[in-house]
Amino acid sequence: MNPAPMFDLDNAIAAANGFASACRHGAIHDVEHWLDKVSEHDIKQGYLRASENGHPDVVAMLDAHVGA
Repeated sequence: MNPAPMFDLDNAIAAANGFASACRHGAIHDVEHWLDKVSEHDIKQGYLRASENGHPDVVAMLDAHVGA
């Protein structure tokens, strides 16, 4: 059995989780690290989490990546 197909899924899950955590905690360098590895949906969710938790620097950075 070839484990390769699950490897991409595992990476996507890890990226989404890492990005969400960084947005929640306002860790802007971690947000930048994960930004190109997550989906548009994850970016929108991260924007909301950063807004809810009072991280204006993260919100400003993600503002350019969130569609209207």
